[in-house]
Amino acid sequence: MGLVASLFRANSPSFLDDRFFGNFGADSASGIKVSPDSALRSNAVYCCVQIRAETIASLPLVVYRRLPDGGKERAPKHPAYRLLHDRPNQWQTGFEWREMMQGHLDLRGNAYSRILPGPSGPIDQLLPLHPDRVTPTLYTDGSIDYSVRQLDGTTDTLQPWQILHLRGWTQDGVKGMSPIALHRETVGIDLAAQDYAARSLRNDISPTVALKHPAVLDPEAYQRLRDSIQEQNTGANRGKAMILEEGMSIEKLGMTNKDAQFIEARKYTKSELAAIYRIPPHMIGLLDRATHSNIEHQGIEFTIYTVLPIARRWESIIARDLFFPLFDDSSEYFAEFLLDGLNRGDQPSRYTAYSIGRNWGWLSANDVRRLENMNSIGAQGDEYLRPLNMTIEGAPQAKQFADGTPADNSADTLQDDSVSGDGEAARNHRTRLFALAESAAGRMARKEAAAMKRLLVKHRKPQPDALAGEAFCFDMLDFYKAHAKVLSDSLRIPEAAAAQFCADNANLLGSAARAGNWSLVEATIVCNEGRARHLAQIAMEVIQ
Repeated sequence: MGLVASLFRANSPSFLDDRFFGNFGADSASGIKVSPDSALRSNAVYCCVQIRAETIASLPLVVYRRLPDGGKERAPKHPAYRLLHDRPNQWQTGFEWREMMQGHLDLRGNAYSRILPGPSGPIDQLLPLHPDRVTPTLYTDGSIDYSVRQLDGTTDTLQPWQILHLRGWTQDGVKGMSPIALHRETVGIDLAAQDYAARSLRNDISPTVALKHPAVLDPEAYQRLRDSIQEQNTGANRGKAMILEEGMSIEKLGMTNKDAQFIEARKYTKSELAAIYRIPPHMIGLLDRATHSNIEHQGIEFTIYTVLPIARRWESIIARDLFFPLFDDSSEYFAEFLLDGLNRGDQPSRYTAYSIGRNWGWLSANDVRRLENMNSIGAQGDEYLRPLNMTIEGAPQAKQFADGTPADNSADTLQDDSVSGDGEAARNHRTRLFALAESAAGRMARKEAAAMKRLLVKHRKPQPDALAGEAFCFDMLDFYKAHAKVLSDSLRIPEAAAAQFCADNANLLGSAARAGNWSLVEATIVCNEGRARHLAQIAMEVIQ
C-alpha cells in the first residue's frame, strides 16, 4: 500500500512544481503546441542550440586589466576571473554554466544568474535562474527590478546589481524575445512532419489506397478483414504482400510521400531553422550542396557572423552587470572571449601565416609559440626581425654606393665590430656583399616561383583531387632536386645547405597540395619567393 501511495505522489506534482508555472507553449497552425521545451524535440532546433551553446562554452572567457600604454594583461587575481573562467558556483564548471546560459538565451531569449556576495567579495557565486521563474519589470521612473519565484513558492524582488541578465534581441530594452516564440510556425511544421514520419513508419501500409469489394461486407467480415490487414501489413510486417479475397482490388487515392517530395520539404524546413540561428547547413547534417571550399568559408562566416556577436553580447553585459556596478567604474577591467581557437585553420595555413608575420617583423618567435600553445624560449625569442629593404617613415635616406647598390645599415648586425683593419670599410664591404647575395638569391627565388606556378597551372583542379596533388608533388620534387644544384653553383653554398633550403620549401608546398588546397599552394609559392633574404644569409654565412 505504501508503494502504491508513493507512486501516486510521484506522479502528482504539488502546486509549487515548475510544471504549473512553466511555458506550456502556444498552438501553431500545424496543430502542434510549441514551447521552448517541446521545440527541442526537433533535431534541427536541438542541433542549432547545442552548437551555439557548446561553442561559446568552449571558448576561454578571460578577465583582463587595461595597461596605460593601451595594451592589456590577464588579471587572474580579480574576483571575477575564477567565476567566469573556472567555477561560477559550487556545482557547475565554467563550461557548464556558459552552456546553460547560452541555451536559455537561444530558447527563451533571456538568461539570468543571481549574484551572491561572499568571502571572495561582492560576487562570490553566480547562481543560474530558470528564465520562466524570472519576471523583469520596468517602472515609469526608468528603474528595473526582477521578481524571482523560489522553489518553495515564495517570490523575491531583486535589484539590477543583484542579477546578471543576458538578454537577446529586444523591442522594449528589458526582456529579450524568444526565437522559438517568434518562429513558432516553422518549428511547428518541423515537429508535425517529424510526428507524421514516425506515425507512417509505425502504421503505414499505404495510407493513400482504398480496398474495393464487388459486394457489401457484413459487419463480421468487415471487422475480420480490417483486423487482418492491421495485423499482417503494419508495423514490423509493413511491406509484405497483401492477400485479397472475393474479387477485392486496390485503388490509389492520392500522392505518396515520394510524390509529395516529403524528404525535400523536411530539408527545407531544417534549412530555415538553421537560418534562424545562423548555423551553416552542413553543421546540422544538410550536406547536399557542401564542398570542401564552401564548407571552409562557411566555417569562417560562422565565426564572424554567429560566434562573434554572441561573444560581444556576453562581454558587454558582463561589463554592465559585474564590473561597472560592483568593482570598477573606470573600466580598468574587462572580460573577453578568446576566439583564436576558431580561426586556427589547418597546420600548413597557420605556418605560412606565421612565416609571413615573422619575416615581416610583426611576430617574434615567442609570439608564434604562444599562438601554438607552447612555452617561450627565453628572452632571445622576443626579438623581432626587420626586412632589409624596409625603413622607418621619415628616416634619413639610406646610403648607396657609387653604382647605386644600396648599403642598408641594418646589415651591420651581421658583422662584428671587432673586424680587423678599418671597421667602417669592413662593414661597407660586407653590406655590399650582402646586397649582391640578396640580388642573386632574389633571381633564384623568382625562377623557383615561376616554375611552381607553371606546375600549379598544369595540375590544379576545380575540386580537391588527391591524385592531382600527388602528381604536383612528384613534379615539384623533380624540380627541387635540380634546383638545389643550381643554388649551390650560383651562390657558392654547400649542396647540403641548398638541399635543405629546397626541402623546407617543398614540405610547405607538399602539405597544401596533398590536401587539394590550391589557394594555399598559391599563397605558399608567394611566401617562398619572399625567402630570398634567408637564402642570402646562408650565402653570407659561407663567406664568414
